[in-house]
Amino acid sequence: MMELVPKSQTVENWTEMLTIQTFCGGLPCTPEGFYKGLFALWTKSCKNRFGQLISKGKENGYDDAFRPLICPLHSKMGKPEYTWFKAIRGNDSFYVVQKAWKYEPSNPEVVKWSEYLRKVSVCDSRIPGRRCPKVSKSSGKEIAGPETLAGTTG
Repeated sequence: MMELVPKSQTVENWTEMLTIQTFCGGLPCTPEGFYKGLFALWTKSCKNRFGQLISKGKENGYDDAFRPLICPLHSKMGKPEYTWFKAIRGNDSFYVVQKAWKYEPSNPEVVKWSEYLRKVSVCDSRIPGRRCPKVSKSSGKEIAGPETLAGTTG
């Protein structure tokens, strides 16, 4: 798991965070099933949580789904939590990328991060038609492994 926060914050004390999870070997569920389980878990810490599936389908040949979950008042934090999730089931692993805020994000923030998450995809250099995008050496980006979570920085 990789957790990224703005420079002025820490993973222990944050107001916004981007989290990338890779479940090696995959999970025994679809991306939509992952959300159902997650929604049930949120019930324990947030009685008034809500969120609906925004999209599900296939991207680059892999099942994916995109869903926000909103907790107006998290019982453990005493603050709201707004989290946008994208889950992707690859051939070898299951991937979840999420953007979370401990405040109600502005419309421009929601648009920016929704667009970012929609661009996140999985690629696989072993499968024609699902190959990873070419990355120039000058960009400083590196793609590792045959199946990789590919994102955008824009």
